[in-house]
Amino acid sequence: MRKYGFGSHLNGGGAFPDNNKHATPDDRINLAEDMFHASIDGINIPTMWGD
Repeated sequence: MRKYGFGSHLNGGGAFPDNNKHATPDDRINLAEDMFHASIDGINIPTMWGD
């Protein structure tokens, strides 16, 4: 998100935080927070995430 400056993405197709199929809700929250902060770093386009 930092490199290309897009503000939305669709997560799917068996993607898991850190490729961990047994990721916890906290792992998913941390990933969402990381993606949000990457989306507003420099360009200020907040993320819209579909899962």
